[in-house]
Amino acid sequence: MPESSAVHMDRQRKILGQSLPAQNLRWIAADDWHLTLRFLGDISEDDLACLIDFLAESASVCPCIQWTGSKFSYLPSSGRPKVLAIEGDVSPALSQLVSRLQSYAIAGAKPSQYTQFRPHVSLVRIGSSEQQLPIDIAGLSATPLSIRFTEMALYRSQLSVNGSIYDELGVWPLKGGE
Repeated sequence: MPESSAVHMDRQRKILGQSLPAQNLRWIAADDWHLTLRFLGDISEDDLACLIDFLAESASVCPCIQWTGSKFSYLPSSGRPKVLAIEGDVSPALSQLVSRLQSYAIAGAKPSQYTQFRPHVSLVRIGSSEQQLPIDIAGLSATPLSIRFTEMALYRSQLSVNGSIYDELGVWPLKGGE
């Protein structure tokens, strides 16, 4: 994520930090912020190798993506929040890329937990025993955050007691991102 975007997101974090209870919340490190396109769950090494080839080909035909996030939200829902995120727009380029990724069949892949794609950057993981959430985030204003994405990456995420551990499996420039 560009440095100016990280500074902006850090300001958003401070706004949220004044409103959220501290217990059972794990702030996601700025270095781990990313625009989530699809969750896969556990997949085999063979399927992973095929997926990596597919992602390289997909990135080569997808233009760079300009994304603007402007709304705080709970995911997957405010009734059972697991994440507090900032959501944003779906540009034609982003829609094209997401459609390609959603259409790619992977044996054993976790089906999407969202009925509709909601591009977002996760800010906070919420512990399952948190009783005071959700707070009303409708009253919290998210200053619009605009990011130009010039590459796509695949990460393996493993949850630990200290938060998510991300392992980068590949990075591919988007067409026009060189």
